[in-house]
Amino acid sequence: MSTALHEHNLKKNILAVSIVGFAVVLGSAIALGSSSKWTLAIAVFAAVLPLMVRAMRSLEKPLFLGLVFFMATPYDINPWIRRGYGNTVLEPGITIKITAVFLAALVFIWISRVLWRKTAVDWFAPVMLPLGVLVAWGIFSLTFATYPEFTADRIPGLLTSFFLVLFMANYIDSAEKARFVMTCMALTAGFSGLLAILQYVTVAVLGLNIFGSPEDFWVVGSEMIRARGLMGHPNDLGLIFVGMLPALGLFGVAKLEPRFKTLCLGAFILGFIALLTTLSRGSWIGFFLAVMVIIALSQRSFSRRRLRGAFVMLAILIPLLGMMAAPFAGTIVNRLSSDESDAAQSRIPLAKSALKVIQANPVEGVGLGNYKQVVLEYDPGVMIGGEDDGPLAAHNMLLYLAAELGIPALVLFLFACTSLFFKGLRGIRTRLAEINLLCLGTFAGLAGIFASSMFEDVSFGGTRFQYMCFLAGIVLGCSRFARYSGAERSVRRP
Repeated sequence: MSTALHEHNLKKNILAVSIVGFAVVLGSAIALGSSSKWTLAIAVFAAVLPLMVRAMRSLEKPLFLGLVFFMATPYDINPWIRRGYGNTVLEPGITIKITAVFLAALVFIWISRVLWRKTAVDWFAPVMLPLGVLVAWGIFSLTFATYPEFTADRIPGLLTSFFLVLFMANYIDSAEKARFVMTCMALTAGFSGLLAILQYVTVAVLGLNIFGSPEDFWVVGSEMIRARGLMGHPNDLGLIFVGMLPALGLFGVAKLEPRFKTLCLGAFILGFIALLTTLSRGSWIGFFLAVMVIIALSQRSFSRRRLRGAFVMLAILIPLLGMMAAPFAGTIVNRLSSDESDAAQSRIPLAKSALKVIQANPVEGVGLGNYKQVVLEYDPGVMIGGEDDGPLAAHNMLLYLAAELGIPALVLFLFACTSLFFKGLRGIRTRLAEINLLCLGTFAGLAGIFASSMFEDVSFGGTRFQYMCFLAGIVLGCSRFARYSGAERSVRRP
């Protein structure tokens, strides 16, 4: 009787905590001036969190699910003053993405565990040291930036990027953790994919206004509609799928537990269809390159043993994906062969504008977050995004980085990328199936995003860069297994 009473009281307490959490988060967001539609989503998550903690018997797992899920959303917190862009009035503010909030909680739990249990931390110096120097230099650029308020706005993103790599590299320490990471990615990709498909169908096919205004999805100057899921731009959603789909596809066809395979395969199919509805050429090219990387590296990966039985499934899956892509064939050909509004050709003058900035500031750059604010001084003919947007950013990650932080910073970044590349090659040689597949798929997805970033607006410390750091941390974590015989289920050590 006492046990039943205790269970009843526990459920009442959890329900009370959920209600209080919902009210506090929603009330705080409104009090701080947040009118975003995602405020309600955060409040709902705060209400559900205690229930997930009880169901999973862990605080870390629900927080990690929140980290992965909200990485695929544009939600951020700006409790100070809203800021402008380009030629609009400069209103300083500091943007903190909700991803950073979840990451801070996870890092606190991790550090507490490290201090309490005296466990070791893998620092991955060849990658983390140059990245740390870049973060420090970005913060230091406050001292010489023309608009330091815009530099301050990017600092939370810098710190989030650094700790995403470090945390994820130490989080992947067992096959069970690898499965949980894939579960979170599958749920995120599946939900985002389903929403994107519904957006496309309701607007493009049915002409309904259910998941957003039709104006939100029309491509200016054309008759195409692009789904964006939970993200603010279709290209952002496309990059999310480029990073997740390769690993989901590998887990979906490998010889693993059936229910887990079904989850991953279902998420892959939804994500693949959604990737088509984004009409993002850069993401399509990135996904194609990711597939090529998997084909090239799978021959030297021990995961090929798990993939030998996948030929029958692939024989079914590939024609199925072909049939799904068939309705988009004309649109795909049109997007790849034409250039609406000169979007593709615009990359060339944008690159030239960035090169002028780099030529004038080769060592120190113009300061983190200052490129769009000062580029007109170096190139009065730079392309303008819109009346309220100001000059367009350099649509090349490397040029963007060099323009804001200088050529030495670019060299450091390329050194870190090279070190990560060799770590990834080590990781795909491990014998443990889950780690092997996760490393191979994530490595391929990261390579695809890196290729796409040569044509996209990817700022150092920005949302897209943070997602790349998340994937980079997974690759580093998987590479730890290569230090051992390669078949251990865990690499936890004191």
